[in-house]
Amino acid sequence: MSDLKPQNLEEVCTAYAKAFAGDLEALVGVNVKLGRPEVSTADPDGIALDGDPIALTRCHNKNDDGQIYFCMVSRALASTLGGMLMGYPEERMKESRAQPMDEELLDAFGEVMNLGTAVLSRLFTDDYNLPPVGVVGTEQIEKPKADTVWLEGDCFAVVRFEFGLEGFEDCTLSMMFPPNAAHHWFGYAIGEYGRTAKSAPVATGEIEPTQVVFIEPDEETRNDIEDLEDDFLHSIWTIDPDEFDPDELNEFAEVGAFFIEWDLDTRTGLDFLECLRGDAITRGAAIVMMASKPTESKVRTALRSGADSFIAKPFEVEELSERLDPLLAVRQQASS
Repeated sequence: MSDLKPQNLEEVCTAYAKAFAGDLEALVGVNVKLGRPEVSTADPDGIALDGDPIALTRCHNKNDDGQIYFCMVSRALASTLGGMLMGYPEERMKESRAQPMDEELLDAFGEVMNLGTAVLSRLFTDDYNLPPVGVVGTEQIEKPKADTVWLEGDCFAVVRFEFGLEGFEDCTLSMMFPPNAAHHWFGYAIGEYGRTAKSAPVATGEIEPTQVVFIEPDEETRNDIEDLEDDFLHSIWTIDPDEFDPDELNEFAEVGAFFIEWDLDTRTGLDFLECLRGDAITRGAAIVMMASKPTESKVRTALRSGADSFIAKPFEVEELSERLDPLLAVRQQASS
């Protein structure tokens, strides 16, 4: 086996897990939890043990189609996620887990994995010098074996997350990087590649307190958000969107993050998002969209328009911290 020894990937992968879990939760509408990553190396026998059917997603470096990595989950989990996205009733969900996925269900799960690569690109393309990525395709494999074509190579960098989904038994999401792809995605943190690849900052240390602005039309909700400040690391500033002046952004120069209500009566949440991302004063802040009933369309549009994440209301202070801290950690480390 090649001398491929992951060293400091945990920080990168932990931030990714928190962001992906939050966005996926908003997309499918149930609680999602990705545990701390387990980083290791494995040969093909250690990855594709003969066993239960899997859903395998090929992802690639958009700048180099030859740079491929793989995501693997059980077919039952893939069916569940795809079914949730399609609004399957519980009885149909149970039936789908026990049989091969049809094309419609496989396409729906592919949308979930598209979200996973979008999160990776959004968080790490600039701050970690990682290339933008996308999904090539997803397929189901009935009996994974070590001699299959997709596992050509003698050693892989492997990142495994415990995947917790409300109403479903815990599973594992695995990401497998062949050595050549590992060089491009995680070269600065993997063994011999660390001596040649361009170094990049890793989000470490304490989060520095900052000011967080909530653009929220409902006065009662603004009051509820302000009540969270005593248990929140950051200072909270709530604003009625009708009082927001897009021509007076200097007052937001020290703001570290914005939470913006998506559903507004006059200007839309997307208008505020585009305004803040389009001005040099505010474009570097973290931006999280919020809504009482996030939908697939809202989440996807927000992320593609420049939002860092999406959160469902109402929320507790712990949810705010889990959603915001990884975003702030990356920004604060990059600017230090």
